[in-house]
Amino acid sequence: LGKRTSFAGMISDDEFGALIQARLDELRIASHLAFDTSPGAATGSCLVLITPDGERTMNTSLGSSSQYDSHIIPKEDLVDAKVFHFCGYQWDTEGQKRTIREAIAVAKKAGVKISFDLADPFVVERYRAEFLQLIEQDADIVFANQAEAHLLFQGGEPVTISPNELWILLIVLGINIFVTYYERAEGKRLGSAILIADAKHTMSDVWVTIMVIAGLIGIWQGQVWNLPQLQYLDVILAFPVALLVFKSGWSVLKENLPWLVDQMVIAPETIKEIVMSVPGVINCHDIASRGMIGRQVFIEMHLIVEATDVETAHSITEAVEAELGKEFSPVRILIHVEPPQYKSEQITYES
Repeated sequence: LGKRTSFAGMISDDEFGALIQARLDELRIASHLAFDTSPGAATGSCLVLITPDGERTMNTSLGSSSQYDSHIIPKEDLVDAKVFHFCGYQWDTEGQKRTIREAIAVAKKAGVKISFDLADPFVVERYRAEFLQLIEQDADIVFANQAEAHLLFQGGEPVTISPNELWILLIVLGINIFVTYYERAEGKRLGSAILIADAKHTMSDVWVTIMVIAGLIGIWQGQVWNLPQLQYLDVILAFPVALLVFKSGWSVLKENLPWLVDQMVIAPETIKEIVMSVPGVINCHDIASRGMIGRQVFIEMHLIVEATDVETAHSITEAVEAELGKEFSPVRILIHVEPPQYKSEQITYES
């Protein structure tokens, strides 16, 4: 751009070091390159692989640049500059980090503007808190692409969705809807509380998938329309999803809790009144019931009948079962028949 520029760094006495020096001379950039003379030293390098669609992969070696230290800062050029620029890669070693902080202090004291390049998303992930503090306290100019800025200010990778991923979600949604209605129908046909409960669980998955798809479509269209606010749509939709899951769980718990704790479902007085209306019944006591009316009820009782033979007693108990079945079907009844001379006024185990 025709402006006077200085470049500071550290190289080794090798091919890459010579190339860097030659290029700086060619561009008429004032170079302040220190030499790393330690055994095995090599100038930093970066191998960049670029695919035809523009995606790039970099394999970087900091080399001698990682040895750059504060005692070789070109302070004369620094205080005479208008802008001091550095990048996030230099945060990977304590020596470079210390050097940059000292250079920032010198530049700020001289009224030089501080320019900062975030460098790469993975660097932002490692030093996010430090970079935020650096930007807040020191930087006047910050360079960042969309991914780096998103990681820095929001945390996490930007959410993306491809058409193929959207199709997979739609297919999964269709399968879950089919499973939900089929399982619910079979649960009602068989009177299975487990199948019905699992159908409700699967339906909650259906609603979660619908909300996820809606959020991803919003993010996708936000990228198309350049509306970054739509990135928050999936966060907003998380609240109704949580409510739906809670409602589904509460419904399953409420419907099945009586089964789990053997809660009484029919007042023993009601059962006794029906049983005592059957001819041949003398007394009915120790009555217990559990289950759920309309789904499955279990009734137990002790019965005193006016019969001296098994056949007659059996006929009376059959009549009792028929009368109770009319009122509480489906019902399974366990009756303990006692002799006519037995006496008990205990209607239920709780009285």
